Amino acid sequence: MTSASNHSFKEQDFHIPIAFAFDKNYLIPAGACIYSLLESIAKANKKIRYTL
Repeated sequence: MTSASNHSFKEQDFHIPIAFAFDKNYLIPAGACIYSLLESIAKANKKIRYTL
């Protein structure tokens, strides 16, 4: 049996699925949220996959 402490994950092994759902009343806040997310990813030099 292996424990979680013995298992080493590389940084690229992790992914975080993010979903957005909003209506027309939240276009500006949703846009700010998505922009901030993409800006943070760019600063961290990470790859991102877009799925619509």
